[in-house]
Amino acid sequence: MRLNVRREQMDVMAAVSEANFEREVVRHVLSNYSESIVRLPEGGEFAVHDLSEETLERLVRIGIVKARRFELTRQSSIAGFVAMMFSGAPNFDKNRICEVLLTDEEKTPDDRVDEIANVLSEKNWETIRSDYDPQAWILPDESETESATADETAAAPESSKASDPMAKTVTGKTLARLAKKPKETVDVQPQVSAADRDMDVNTVKIDREK
Repeated sequence: MRLNVRREQMDVMAAVSEANFEREVVRHVLSNYSESIVRLPEGGEFAVHDLSEETLERLVRIGIVKARRFELTRQSSIAGFVAMMFSGAPNFDKNRICEVLLTDEEKTPDDRVDEIANVLSEKNWETIRSDYDPQAWILPDESETESATADETAAAPESSKASDPMAKTVTGKTLARLAKKPKETVDVQPQVSAADRDMDVNTVKIDREK
């Protein structure tokens, strides 16, 4: 018997699988890095166990997205990448040693992440923690969206000024004629300035700050 699965059904199954994986990573982070300190982009420092469920899930989701941008596919490797973001820093991938390891063409993307856990010493992780960048918890796409929104807001006064009918109809000659009328005044306003389901959590644990 041939089983036909519609695209919609496949999408639902994929979404369910992804949600389950995210929950697994959240549990892994809570179980192994509950004391790790997280600095949020909006301000504040919290131990992982003090984060709200919603915030922790959001950070894990961001970590998974970043891991996949390095072409990671193995769930244990993705979980390991996310764990490093919590145990070390969300921008650990910007550390020079990590950059070299993550671009090692002699290894597969998944093996590159495993190599980081094997190569870096606790001193290396201390350096990474000292360079902690809370803004790394924001995906580049989100930063670009926020920047575009800010630019649009800043440009709003310029648009208002351009649409001012007085700017189009009151010319210098018109003002001169009006000025000759003895009992009339003209007020000109000033210009406004402008899936491994059997994920082995033991394989993704790394040294944590004591």
